[in-house]
Amino acid sequence: MIDPAVFSVNLAVSGELALARRAAVGANLDVVGVATGPTRSAGSLQATPQTVSYFRYGSADRGALNSEFFLAGRVPSRLWVRLGVSHYVTDYTVTEAAAPNAPGSRYQKFQTVPFVAVRLWL
Repeated sequence: MIDPAVFSVNLAVSGELALARRAAVGANLDVVGVATGPTRSAGSLQATPQTVSYFRYGSADRGALNSEFFLAGRVPSRLWVRLGVSHYVTDYTVTEAAAPNAPGSRYQKFQTVPFVAVRLWL
């Protein structure tokens, strides 16, 4: 198993739909970007993050991408709270350490984690 360690900068699309005066539902989706990170080793295998990231849906995604789905609510007038889930895709190219120029295979790590975010308007 490979523990991901990837840094990325991505262009995303997002949207939010007001459900009421103090409540909304929304999402954002990374579409394209670049990623970097250290090479990881597991036995004789070396895994390198894919540099170019782009959305293709499901296991066809490439690179390092993030999607979020959330519910938002305004508690007092200046405080927003968002509850949701983030879904991360991390894509590696895996090669044999003894044959670094041989074609590599893909390794994808999928993680879905809950989150709570707070925004205070000053």
